[in-house]
Amino acid sequence: MGWVFILAGLAVLLTTFWFWQDRRRRARTLIVEENRLSHPTAMMPPPPDPPPPNAPPS
Repeated sequence: MGWVFILAGLAVLLTTFWFWQDRRRRARTLIVEENRLSHPTAMMPPPPDPPPPNAPPS
């Protein structure tokens, strides 16, 4: 009967450990995403308009 409690306690500890590791991992990616949002990458200027076609000689 005691082994049931030991396994239950071990399952609780493993679940808690997994939850905290997953939360830390997610928090790290959120910080990276926040940083990316507040500092957008350099925008390239739009390409210049193509020159108008030359009028045919008349």
